[in-house]
Amino acid sequence: MILLAAALALAAAPPQASLPKGNVLVLVVDTLRADAMGLYGEKSPTTPRMDAFAKDAVVFDRAWTQYTWTLPSFISYTTSRFVRTHGWDYDIGQFDLYKMVDISVPTLAEVLRANGYATHGRFANGHLNDSLGFGKGFDKWVRGSDEAVLSGAIEQIQGWAKDGKPNFLYVHVMQCHTPWRPSAAAQKALGTPLTVPEKGFDAADWPKLSKEARPARAVELRTHYEAALHDADAGMGRVLDALNASGEAKNTMVIFHSDHGEQLGDHSFAGHNRSVFEELAHVPLLVKVPGSKPARVSDRVGRLMDIPPSVLDVVGLAAKAPARWEGTSWYRQVQPPLAVVERTTDIAFSLDGRTKLVQDRAKATFLYGFDLLTDPGEKARIKDPTVPGLASLETAAKAWWAKTPKGTNIGEKPKVSAEEESEVRELLKELGYEE
Repeated sequence: MILLAAALALAAAPPQASLPKGNVLVLVVDTLRADAMGLYGEKSPTTPRMDAFAKDAVVFDRAWTQYTWTLPSFISYTTSRFVRTHGWDYDIGQFDLYKMVDISVPTLAEVLRANGYATHGRFANGHLNDSLGFGKGFDKWVRGSDEAVLSGAIEQIQGWAKDGKPNFLYVHVMQCHTPWRPSAAAQKALGTPLTVPEKGFDAADWPKLSKEARPARAVELRTHYEAALHDADAGMGRVLDALNASGEAKNTMVIFHSDHGEQLGDHSFAGHNRSVFEELAHVPLLVKVPGSKPARVSDRVGRLMDIPPSVLDVVGLAAKAPARWEGTSWYRQVQPPLAVVERTTDIAFSLDGRTKLVQDRAKATFLYGFDLLTDPGEKARIKDPTVPGLASLETAAKAWWAKTPKGTNIGEKPKVSAEEESEVRELLKELGYEE
């Protein structure tokens, strides 16, 4: 937060970057809240590799996911649309409602593949199942353990120099998602020896804890989470090392982000509860394009939904952006765009990363606001909508509601066997979503 405060006066969009037909590497750490990283103010050495990477990258001091759980967020940052528009906002485990992702709107992978790219995705999150269309546009969409994802990505990169094509590689790991299993090396690096259960450490007991017991438990949660993050950071470092060793770093755009954050006792919850508080909404966003200048972007909120048009802009394919994409390239944003994050009953808006407006998602009516600069923990709700910053946001939000149609996901009903549904149910239990 100190970084944000110091940099607010340095209003600037990212410096223009260009890498025609360059490779694109997207690195995603699932369930990563920005404030757990050193470059966003964390004092513990949780992320030495990404902190070092950030020194040569464009860093958004405030970036938002568009939805605070994985699947709607993924669709937004791969099809460049608000969740209100794409309509895939079913809740976790609502199998009777799930439909395949709308095939009528191209993903970033589809656009790149249509323009000569080899497209590969490697992911550890079992929710991103291809039976629901999440692998749309990828030549290969491969699920595996975190280690399998990382080793597979490294092998993929090692072959880039010989495949004769520009490459798009999406890498998605799960170390920061419960159950946490931080390695001995991570525990040693952070100076926090832990007893990790065989099935991993989670927050399943949080709802049953007394009010008095929760503060100590929150400290335990943060400690395990940070150690798990150190492992994720090391994994990202391995991929970046492979990129450098391959000789392809000079021709590769690298984007690092998360899909959403995690509550570690914040606002009396643990996990990723159905809300839009900053511990869930605020995610890291780092972008490195060879030859471009590093920068801290602090006058606006970086939107994950702007990833697809920004990538096309950099690789010389801006004219190929589908008309139904709603995002804009970071490099062409003359004014800060309106950032929007949604979840179940709430929707939040911000322009500058400081003033935050929260509305009732169904009624589009005012609930409260926050000044994130003076109140980063969102403890003091501003109830007066006429406060200058909130009043202007209300106007911007009203315009957004008027021009952003409510969409319905029109994908087909997936053909999921009883065995497959049972497998997903087991996955939900392992991840702490169901008992």
